[in-house]
Amino acid sequence: MTKHTILVVEDNPDSRQLACWILEDAGFIVVSAESGEEALEKITCHTISLILMDISLPKMDGKATTQTIRTMERFKHLPILALTAHAMQEEKNSIMACGVTNVLTKPIDEDTLLNCVKNLLM
Repeated sequence: MTKHTILVVEDNPDSRQLACWILEDAGFIVVSAESGEEALEKITCHTISLILMDISLPKMDGKATTQTIRTMERFKHLPILALTAHAMQEEKNSIMACGVTNVLTKPIDEDTLLNCVKNLLM
């Protein structure tokens, strides 16, 4: 079985490290980025199976980053799982509209995260 590589895009070092640990412990290869701009660089030089995208990023936020990724033909169907602290339904709808595959609300529950990731990679 091929190991999946997941890109974790998160500007908060503690949150980024936690997500990386959870995914690595579950057997995934993890690449991380601190910004939307860095995420765009990483997806072109790694074979990414899924992106975990924080929405509140400095400069280019997660929505803009996702929209940019979706304009690239080879990434039109790449699963992108948005992470946000904004739990209001209106905000979730706005996030979904930018092209993400699904939205998870922070703080992230480890089991929920892993179930969602595994479902998106099946």
